Amino acid sequence: MSPLTIAYFCRPASRTVAVIAMLVLGSSSTVLAQDAYRLMRNRLPGVTASAVAWGDADGDGRLDVALSGMKADSVKETQIFRSVADVIVVEDDQFVHVTVHEPMATISPAVSHGALAWNDYDSDGDLDLVVLGSTTTGAAITRIYRNEDGGQFLQASIPLQGLYSGAAAWGDYDTDGDADLLLCGIDETGAYRTILYENLRIAFAARSTNLPTVAHCDLAWADYDDDGDLDLLLTGLLPSNVPTTQLFRNDSGGVFSDAGLQLPGLFFAAVALGDVDDDGDPDVLVSGGRLSPFIFDGVSAIYRNEGDSFVPISNGLQGAYFGGLASGDFDNDGDLDVVLSGATNPYLAASTDPTGSRFGGFYENADGNFVPAQLPGKGLFIFGGGMKGDVRWGDYDDDGDLDMLVVGQRGSGGGNQPFLDIYRNEMNVSGYPANTPPSAPSDPRAEVSGNSVLLSWDAASDAQTPSAGLSYNVRIGTSPGDTEVVPPMSIPASGRRLLPETGNAGQGTSWRVLDLSPGRYFWAVQALDHAYKGSVFSDEQTFTVD
Repeated sequence: MSPLTIAYFCRPASRTVAVIAMLVLGSSSTVLAQDAYRLMRNRLPGVTASAVAWGDADGDGRLDVALSGMKADSVKETQIFRSVADVIVVEDDQFVHVTVHEPMATISPAVSHGALAWNDYDSDGDLDLVVLGSTTTGAAITRIYRNEDGGQFLQASIPLQGLYSGAAAWGDYDTDGDADLLLCGIDETGAYRTILYENLRIAFAARSTNLPTVAHCDLAWADYDDDGDLDLLLTGLLPSNVPTTQLFRNDSGGVFSDAGLQLPGLFFAAVALGDVDDDGDPDVLVSGGRLSPFIFDGVSAIYRNEGDSFVPISNGLQGAYFGGLASGDFDNDGDLDVVLSGATNPYLAASTDPTGSRFGGFYENADGNFVPAQLPGKGLFIFGGGMKGDVRWGDYDDDGDLDMLVVGQRGSGGGNQPFLDIYRNEMNVSGYPANTPPSAPSDPRAEVSGNSVLLSWDAASDAQTPSAGLSYNVRIGTSPGDTEVVPPMSIPASGRRLLPETGNAGQGTSWRVLDLSPGRYFWAVQALDHAYKGSVFSDEQTFTVD
């Protein structure tokens, strides 16, 4: 193999990066450029029975990768990789596009059949990670790893119930400003569990709830009824192994009421809450498997939030199970699109593997309906999906558009192979608009009542996303610029997001925070669009709790 010439085609990370001019890759094959999403060569391990999460753990502007699962040799791996830079390599007279990562932290013991979720649970300004899953010895674990110094991860002394075949979701269910943790899965006795841990800032306490116990599950928080607290979308298998999908209204104190939405109970499903019609409230998206003569058949459904009811909408989504579902504005036209990866009806594959064919598909939001995305004059967007994994959108290279990470296994029968693919969004090359950040919210104001405060602001605007489709993100601290009371998971000075998620204050233009200690507080708010691009923060304001 001849020497390889490397050149940056996008800015490197903010810290100094040394690139060796002689780079040996594992394969001499050429990766051809795509017209919309470019498949990047990477050296991250492919894993199945896997979980993956994107988050800027070191605050350098590029999304880093946390992953867990089993490699091709069945060895389990749980690692965090720092995103360094994208480079062009000349190999055998062909250009190869490579995204470079380096190990940041190794989590031990490694797990598979689990979940990963980022959040700044300790309000120190950087992202921490919760890990759950099954170890090599078969033990179930759930642990929080605290981020110290922008990339050093230490296990926190927080006892949590060990679970596997489950999910983890951070959300401030009690609106006191810090992130609580909801878990579901199977414990070491084989029991199905759903556990809500309240963040007490110095400890976590399990709270009694009336939520169903589920495993092989997925969770999503959002305020669907606009009453100021987070509601819950839950899917999974009940202890009877009957599937359920339910939307629960948060009635405070760990009490959740069924919203009455008749959702399909699906096996190995994925759920999301997102505003598909840009009317200011989150809608419901779900995809999974239903029993059929082929064992499972993929089903997808979308329900539009009409305030006092949910209306099913027709859509062209292919159902996929044993995989993932993500929503975001990948084409920068201002509305939420959908990507799916997983398994589907086995008769759609040349080989009728009973676990189903492998599927990956982009779906464009066309005035509230979803159709397979096409690049004008060039045909459908396609990518290699997989099962027993996930799919995530996030702007990993900080250029304003959503890139994609897909993980799982491909093939059928004995040919199943773990993989991890990263696709860089290059739709602007094909004439699609670039994404611009929203304006900052204006006129921030605070109304204190006892030990709570109601924060309000005027709506922001955005060149792509309608104003009603924007979400908002609040920071609160006890000194100027600080975030130790309510962390925004954004950089205060620039507004740049550390996570590809909607804001902590939802889509309304007010947000109440409870149980504040006496003292003076400093706060500001930013707007986020459907590509999770953040505005700068508003002018900082103060309020005082007596």
